[in-house]
Amino acid sequence: MYYCATDRQQKDVVIETSVCADIISDWFEFLRDIIAKHMPESFETIGGLDENNNPIIVEIDKLQFSKRKNNRGRIGNPACVSDKVERETRKCFAVIAENLSRSVLMPIICNKIATGSHIISDQ
Repeated sequence: MYYCATDRQQKDVVIETSVCADIISDWFEFLRDIIAKHMPESFETIGGLDENNNPIIVEIDKLQFSKRKNNRGRIGNPACVSDKVERETRKCFAVIAENLSRSVLMPIICNKIATGSHIISDQ
């Protein structure tokens, strides 16, 4: 867990611990799965008003990730990600969604960004 938490590369962990690369890879994947499972539950709200009652700026961006099957031909199913960053404190969170439509993103924005925030989007 220490190596995963300190952002060490798997090849360095294999050399340092003398443990098989397959085992290290399995452990890193296991820990990533645990983190991914519990992160959405632990998000605090971001934004709101600062100590002077000025709105805190929150930037919202929408991204789509995909890759071509066998590096050619049509693009596969894209993964849709929406990330939010509080400008001053750099608090942030990202959400994987089935699509980036307004009906999907608005409940997330309403639940995770505090009232009074100044929201900036590229759309």
